[in-house]
Amino acid sequence: MFIKICIMNKKILFIGGTHGDETIGVEVLEKMRGERNDFDVVIGNPKALRKGRRFVRYDLNRCAPGSRLSPYYEKRRARFLVNLSKKYDYTIDIHGSSCLVGIFTIITNPSPENLALADKLDLERIVIWPAFSPELKGALSEYFNCGVELECGPKEDEATKKELSRVLLKFLDSAADVNYQTAKPKKYYQVYGSLSASDEINYPRDWEEFCSLTWRGETFVPLLINSYKKRNGIYCYKMKQIEK
Repeated sequence: MFIKICIMNKKILFIGGTHGDETIGVEVLEKMRGERNDFDVVIGNPKALRKGRRFVRYDLNRCAPGSRLSPYYEKRRARFLVNLSKKYDYTIDIHGSSCLVGIFTIITNPSPENLALADKLDLERIVIWPAFSPELKGALSEYFNCGVELECGPKEDEATKKELSRVLLKFLDSAADVNYQTAKPKKYYQVYGSLSASDEINYPRDWEEFCSLTWRGETFVPLLINSYKKRNGIYCYKMKQIEK
């Protein structure tokens, strides 16, 4: 598994290993780099990747825009990555989940440029996920000129890795076409809240519209069930399907 920065002045930057325990992006990008060279790659958090940990001291994807003068590694690293992204037309930050969520696009900053980038990716689900609460602030992609995140799960599944490779390769093939959009229909969602672990509902599934009579009759689409339960007491995030 490579951990060195590969910078060759291309138009597209992929980031893998922003969280050191999410190696799917690193593995797929390493294989792709052996087949073509029309993109650049950087490891988001190489120290955490070496240790197999999510981060060293702070969650790198909650440290942006960061500071080059910070005494803390992840905050310096966040500033480096944000500055680096400014040199590229597109930046895609690849993450992995243990949940059975497939691959979907996350837009933390719903600018016209970022929405257009999401349309270029051959993925059905696009999640607009602004930092509406303190635990969400500081995502790297919020500060890219044009950039999104990809969430991939299950992250250890070979079929997920194969699908990620397909999506990225197709994007590389089509990125030069300014007007290109995939033929695959898109479904847009917006995260608007969360369900705490203390309000846990019996076995909803990710992406499945769920109405709980024990939760004030509220209807929502759950996302990343149990992923953040131990980390910050969130059972799942709540979404609503929207029009673009």
